[in-house]
Amino acid sequence: MKRFVKVTSSLAVLMVVSAVCAWAKGPANVANTIHNLSTSAPTMWYYSDNVTQICVFCHTPHGGRIEGPLWNRNVPAANGFTHYTSNTLTLQSADPAYTTGRSVGDESRLCLSCHDGSATLDHLINPPNEIGANPVFINGGVNQAIVDVPDVQDGVIGNLSDDHPISFSYDTIVGQAIYSTGARAGELHSVAAATTNGVRFFGANNRVECSSCHDPHVDYSAAGNPDYAPFLIKPNKGSNLCRACHNK
Repeated sequence: MKRFVKVTSSLAVLMVVSAVCAWAKGPANVANTIHNLSTSAPTMWYYSDNVTQICVFCHTPHGGRIEGPLWNRNVPAANGFTHYTSNTLTLQSADPAYTTGRSVGDESRLCLSCHDGSATLDHLINPPNEIGANPVFINGGVNQAIVDVPDVQDGVIGNLSDDHPISFSYDTIVGQAIYSTGARAGELHSVAAATTNGVRFFGANNRVECSSCHDPHVDYSAAGNPDYAPFLIKPNKGSNLCRACHNK
């Protein structure tokens, strides 16, 4: 029995390590990025002057939200966003669910808990024990990590209309006649090919979300690899990230 436990434990460790390696995207060191909002922030960004912890601004070991890994921030409502559309985009004609007001997936709502233009950086669910309160930011911490600066300045939040589409099924799009046998056949790679090229998909229908292309922990400073800016899952030299899905 003891031998079986040891073998099983070793196998479990190997499986975990393999999974981590498979999901590793670029040089990971969040301490060197603008997502480090602690006193050790490496850039002139909006950072706390009384919290030394780095992970606490997004994660907590107790009492976090279940939409993400021990998430320490409130997340916006799923249906409060306006998505991108264009004359050539066929999302809406393919499925009534793909409207410009469709719901946003949990994976993207985590990012938007800061980047929707409404949240304050200093508002955490479970404040750090070192101060027993929410952090204080050098520069106020209000509306500083945002998706669209002009719109937020105009008082508009939740506007994703000038950003790459998210929260749609890649399976559905690839399966449309126009992309499979029609005028745009071959313009999109298969899910398998895109995954091989490094793109992440989510859920049973292979949804595209913010984390399909971005990893918030990637160090793209000079100490890491600037080719991964801004928080990309792979360098976009030669538009390689774009071409992971788009066969152009």
